[in-house]
Amino acid sequence: MNFIILTVVFFFTITCQCQTNELTTDEFQELKFGGISLSEIKEIKGDSVSFQNLFSKADIIKTGEEPAYWINLISSDYDVYFQGDVKDSCGVVLDSQLIYFKILNGSLNLYMKGYNLAVGDNVSVLKDFNMLTYEDGTKRYVFKLGSQVIRVNFNQKTDIITSLEYVYYH
Repeated sequence: MNFIILTVVFFFTITCQCQTNELTTDEFQELKFGGISLSEIKEIKGDSVSFQNLFSKADIIKTGEEPAYWINLISSDYDVYFQGDVKDSCGVVLDSQLIYFKILNGSLNLYMKGYNLAVGDNVSVLKDFNMLTYEDGTKRYVFKLGSQVIRVNFNQKTDIITSLEYVYYH
């Protein structure tokens, strides 16, 4: 009986192994999108003018206030989303957080763990890292530090990177 219990525990442990890759605080500080550090991008706090001074001009700028103030900047190169709800007495949002940054094409790259990754690159450069497989069979590389995640999405037939994403799960 003990053998059966140990066997079940062993197989459960094997099948539940974490398939994400942990980033250290230092590695996270070194992340760069298009040569701009993630911390610099976060410091923009949703200011569309400051953001567009660092990156190409957004083709579409959407804003809203439900469930909290948000701004979405979209170009052919990126899709970026800030959200916040701290306003001053004039109604100006003071503290928007970067929630999402997605690189859509090869004109921007992501520097991470010593690699410069771009849409259109072969994902094989990440072969030494764990790959996450979802229940539907979708695969991607996921790197995380706490509730902040970097996702490397790729075409499973060609192994070509299709997008690079930063997501903050708050």
